[in-house]
Amino acid sequence: MFKYYPINMEETDGIIIENLRKVGCDIENEVTSLVQFTTEMVIEGVVKCLVSIQSDLQLNHRMPPNLPARYKLCMEIAKACKDVAGYKGDLGYETFLHGSQTEIRNVFTVIIQKLPKVNEQPIADSVADPFQYTMKKIQNDILRQLHQPWLPSFCNFSCDNSLPFHSIDLTKKAFNSSGKVPQLSTIPHTQLIPSLIEKHLSELAADKYKYKFSVRKVNIIKKEQELPVLAFNSRFSLIRLLQYAEADKKKKKPLPPPKPSHLSGVSKSKTEGPTVEEQCQQLTIIIENLEQDLNLKHTELADVTEEVAKMKSMIECKEAKQNAQRKELDRQEKLYALLPEAPAHLERMKTLLQSNQGKMAVLEEQWLEIKKPFDDEYQIWLLRHENSTGEKLKAALEHTVMSLRSIVEEIRTKEDTIQKLQTHIESMPPSVLTRTFYTQRILSIVANVKKQNEEMHRVLEDVKSVQREINSIQGKVERTFTVTDEIIFRMAKSDETARRIYKYLISLQSDCSDIQKLVKESGNLSREIKDLEDQAETELRKNIATKIRRLQSDLEQIRTENQILEERVGTTS
Repeated sequence: MFKYYPINMEETDGIIIENLRKVGCDIENEVTSLVQFTTEMVIEGVVKCLVSIQSDLQLNHRMPPNLPARYKLCMEIAKACKDVAGYKGDLGYETFLHGSQTEIRNVFTVIIQKLPKVNEQPIADSVADPFQYTMKKIQNDILRQLHQPWLPSFCNFSCDNSLPFHSIDLTKKAFNSSGKVPQLSTIPHTQLIPSLIEKHLSELAADKYKYKFSVRKVNIIKKEQELPVLAFNSRFSLIRLLQYAEADKKKKKPLPPPKPSHLSGVSKSKTEGPTVEEQCQQLTIIIENLEQDLNLKHTELADVTEEVAKMKSMIECKEAKQNAQRKELDRQEKLYALLPEAPAHLERMKTLLQSNQGKMAVLEEQWLEIKKPFDDEYQIWLLRHENSTGEKLKAALEHTVMSLRSIVEEIRTKEDTIQKLQTHIESMPPSVLTRTFYTQRILSIVANVKKQNEEMHRVLEDVKSVQREINSIQGKVERTFTVTDEIIFRMAKSDETARRIYKYLISLQSDCSDIQKLVKESGNLSREIKDLEDQAETELRKNIATKIRRLQSDLEQIRTENQILEERVGTTS
């Protein structure tokens, strides 16, 4: 069963009024609920909230004296509420001019939820005192200066005697404007240590470079010594030997003539470079030969794999053909073995067929004799089951009707008690309602909501179980009707009473279906009646009659204003 606990809206009205005061609305302390709000107060509060959400919004928060201007302003405010605040309900100019308390409350709750937080966008009107504003500014400046790092006066780059820093490459010689490199007899004291470190590093790099290429040369010589040992097993080894032979021929060059002794030091320094180049050429030739060998092996491997795949597919096809030929050969051998005695085999098959037909007839007669008593017993049990299921269905329907009536009565009693409690709370003075009272009220509302959810889930489960039972019973009834229809229809061919029973059965089936349809229609009608009652209650809450009266009064006022304007135009013309 459902329990409804209406919430007192004075709490929400207090929260809305407090937020409107923070935004900058001039609301008196005597105003405690939205009932006391006028149209001007509503428009001012909505416009100021929208401006605090979006600062570049151009809306007037003062009500114009002219009615068309009012309608235009209210339409602009409604559009801004949908665009800026994201209001998704029905909203128009009549909501602000002649709206009910609930509609205005819904609009304010949506807009106040979209207001920026204090840490995101502070409200400008909150700092109204200039003394507080200056003190806040001084505090911010002091905090900013404290967070900056401290530097002494001689480290400040904005001094007059400061020079910009730039790096110097010590390995390169300085170049003057005349184009001549100056010969330094001595290095200055400031550049002595960096020049020594740079020279030492260059010597170490040169030694490392020479050592690396000498090791590579030794490895190349070892490989060349190992090449003749290879066996001439394949064309790849022969190609490799030929390539190495060509490379050796290319390497062999005539030796230069000996140089004089006074130029021996210079020749040594010059011959070191070509040896390194020759080693690099030898390495490139060896790498190219190895790459060619690797490519040849890759191509040969690809060809071999393709040939293997082709051979495998051919073998599989031949095996499949061979198996099919073996099966065909076995079948033909069996047929050939049966050909000499074909008439005898035909006679045997005929005799077997006749004997099987006789056995089948005897078994059918025996089956009918055994089946007849079981069929009679089945019909008796079926009729009993039909009577019992109908009674159970009727009892279940009566039980559900009684439970629904009790639920409705309980809802009415609860609503009466709620109204009494609400009137009692309204009659209490506002000083009694402390913060603890509000917290207890909130906790009780949360507990009641949880109870409502649990009861709703329980009722839904009960409804689902009842619906399952009804569906299963309906299926059983339909199956029993079909079975009895078939049985009585067979019996009606030879018995007059069975024909009458068949007619009664058909009429009973039609009556039951009509009763079922009527029950469904009554349930649908009751549901529709309940929905219409809810709609009527909601329409009554909207106070449409009062809104229509206000609109009629506005229309009459507009007509009078139009007449006055027409008279003015006539007098001026």
